Amino acid sequence: MSIEGGRIKKELLETFDAVYISNSGQTFEKKSLVPLNMIANNLVDLAQSCNLAEFTCLEKVLQDAIDKNNVLSRRILPLAVVDELWAIAMTNDGSGATMEMEECEANAIDSRCRSALCIISALMQCRVIGRTLSDEDTLD
Repeated sequence: MSIEGGRIKKELLETFDAVYISNSGQTFEKKSLVPLNMIANNLVDLAQSCNLAEFTCLEKVLQDAIDKNNVLSRRILPLAVVDELWAIAMTNDGSGATMEMEECEANAIDSRCRSALCIISALMQCRVIGRTLSDEDTLD
């Protein structure tokens, strides 16, 4: 990757972090995450607004965001957000009541359920999620 490409990628990840993951208005040194359920909802809302080409780009951003070996040398998307995405995927009717997997598959017409599953799928393509997690990985 060229130096300019690395700078662009770094700016993209920092902006993604500021808009969708961290509380806005805080410096990168002293920032806090928004609650995990809000991060998951932010990502689902974003995915719902994407066309196929945009979602393809979002997949790469998500994979870089969850990989602690990215250009920022830190994971900006907590692994625990995957649990929140599963909760959204399994709550198809908006009532908060979870469904069995078969029911979710049968009712997968709900766009929030579908978007959450697409995000999980994108994250599963990243080697960080696909391997056994160490204690260090589960803490951030």
